[in-house]
Amino acid sequence: NEFNEEINDKNEVKSTKHTLLEIVFHFHISETRYIKTRRVGEGTFAVVYEALDTSTDPPTRVALKKIKMIKQEGNAPNGLDISAVRELKALRNLSAKGAHPNVAPLLDVWLPTSGLTSSSIGNLHFVLPFCDFDLEKVIKDTQIVFSPADIKSWMWMLLSGIEYCHERDILH
Repeated sequence: NEFNEEINDKNEVKSTKHTLLEIVFHFHISETRYIKTRRVGEGTFAVVYEALDTSTDPPTRVALKKIKMIKQEGNAPNGLDISAVRELKALRNLSAKGAHPNVAPLLDVWLPTSGLTSSSIGNLHFVLPFCDFDLEKVIKDTQIVFSPADIKSWMWMLLSGIEYCHERDILH
């Protein structure tokens, strides 16, 4: 833990306590801001959930990407995979310099302290906009026929988003 001194409007020095994770990753710790509603998918380094952000009225749907902790011998959590740290840095870089309509912004980084299953408490979660569909499933669905205009539009959006990333020195 690190202690900082803040000066209030009366020039009084007030000591505030921040964890190292809060300082390094600029995220907040809360108990119940996000409520998981269902599991959406899983990858090598994360599990994705649909959730509700209770800080808005009405609550908004978001995607929570729970970052898996690296396990050391004896199955005890050891830390974050370097890929997750790189992803967080890239998402912060892309979100900090203005939004792009074809790049999903990082809305928040959240560390739950209670109120969830024990496997979620203490794990870092990236908060992203929730998408109602999985593009890969749509593309693979042989019942859906795409026009050349649809494909051209998707390619323009994809290349526009990649250009935005490349302009910010992020390769995808």
